[in-house]
Amino acid sequence: MSERKRVGLLLLMAGLIAVLMSGGLFAAEMVDLNKYKKSPPYKVAFDIYYKGNTWGVQLFEEFKAEVARHPDLISVTGGKWLVEAIGYKGNVVGLSGIAGVSTAEDRWRGAMSVFEKYPGIKVVAHEYCDWTYVKAKMAMESLIPAHPQIDGIWTGAGMMARGAIEALLAAGRSVPPITADDDNGYLKMWKKFDLTAVCLTKPTWLSQKGLQIGLDILQGKPTPKVNILPAYTITKETLDDFVRPDLPDTMFVNTHLPEEVIKRLFPGE
Repeated sequence: MSERKRVGLLLLMAGLIAVLMSGGLFAAEMVDLNKYKKSPPYKVAFDIYYKGNTWGVQLFEEFKAEVARHPDLISVTGGKWLVEAIGYKGNVVGLSGIAGVSTAEDRWRGAMSVFEKYPGIKVVAHEYCDWTYVKAKMAMESLIPAHPQIDGIWTGAGMMARGAIEALLAAGRSVPPITADDDNGYLKMWKKFDLTAVCLTKPTWLSQKGLQIGLDILQGKPTPKVNILPAYTITKETLDDFVRPDLPDTMFVNTHLPEEVIKRLFPGE
């Protein structure tokens, strides 16, 4: 196999890891890839498609951290939780990322596929907030006077959840059950205000896992034909295991990064 094809195969495997997060859809069929085995050193390509936020930066750092470990070699669950948390009836507000971007649209479709199953659930508003704190806070400030009763909030990111929480508290409103990802600032607010909340993570260590699979292929190890990682859920019971009061809000806490790398990327507050 040519070097170009080998790199393409690695990128394909890494892409499968990043896309298939729902879990349990396929059997773990093992594939004999011994024909791809070769001796190191390996030349591995990494496609860092976006470094405009801390998730993208951590994604790349997880990949580099896994490289360092081999010196010789080189979103439906939230909707279900929210429905259960508010007793299968009530007014729900949704806050999504960037309109038209597949990640934002797919996550909202997943949530809606759950909400639509329950006649008692009414989605009273859905706003695109570009995964940002500022736009989510502004959106919630506009929604508060229009909706005196908000029973649950679904968000596609912790930064948006933070904005929504601050707007509600500033208005003297209680914070209803809310969903988000593993943004450290969101977890801090969850703990500080003892919220009814949940965190569903798309971990930045996807890049690490992709590299591990690629290395298994190059070493001729049996490898699952399809690799699916479940979306890890942080609950009230596991909150203290993840929240980092000593680090900035922008860190994503479900990480495999060594502590020294975390401290370099996110100097303590």
